[in-house]
Amino acid sequence: MNAQQQREGAALNRAAMVSLAAAMEAYIEEVFRACIPLAYDFTPETIEKVSKQLSIPHTTDPGKIRSSFLVLGVEDIFADLRWQKCSPVKVVEKLSQINQIRNRCAHGNAITVNGKPYTLTKQSVGTFLNFAQRFGERFHAHATGIFNE
Repeated sequence: MNAQQQREGAALNRAAMVSLAAAMEAYIEEVFRACIPLAYDFTPETIEKVSKQLSIPHTTDPGKIRSSFLVLGVEDIFADLRWQKCSPVKVVEKLSQINQIRNRCAHGNAITVNGKPYTLTKQSVGTFLNFAQRFGERFHAHATGIFNE
């Protein structure tokens, strides 16, 4: 592979991560909005007013997501969110990695994860995409299920 092809591949990997993070951010926001009426026993009009006052998560930053769901009475939205080979701790780690990579890519900075240089490859993008798919298959049911317990 020549230098031009390497640059193009790196640009595609960075764009893929920014797009993946954006899709996940929109999905997390959608799940949060679905939980608001489950958390508050208000009329739809009041729910709409309350929604405008809440910090709606539009991020893959696990700390900010936790803080937003805490307002709905959920101590740790990631507790018990798991699937094969992915514990709640791993879910938080992956979301944090996606957030860090997205931020570095979106601002044109060298990619680091937890302060260390990170090489973004087609394979690692695929791994993050696989995680996002699994997360998407489970997060809505997990989050809304907390209010139905």
